[in-house]
Amino acid sequence: MEDDRLELLGQVASWYYEDNLDQSVIAERIGKSRSMASRILQEAREVGLVEIKVTFPLKRDTELESFSLKHLTSGKPMFWLILLIIKTSSGSV
Repeated sequence: MEDDRLELLGQVASWYYEDNLDQSVIAERIGKSRSMASRILQEAREVGLVEIKVTFPLKRDTELESFSLKHLTSGKPMFWLILLIIKTSSGSV
């Protein structure tokens, strides 16, 4: 890949992912359409300049959800539910 193209991909990716610029603003800066800016971002991902990693530490606890729903409808004291909701992903309170 030519250095000029790599530079464009890197700059557009940086504006979008690091500076949080809209694709329309980026398109204006590079003198292209918004759809072209979108394709450039896709190309940056495809060539490995951008890696997207989703880190979502809060896993759904279906057992807890089921327990909470059962006890909400059974008339149990609400403070028990509050203690259970504080449970972290490591299982401690």
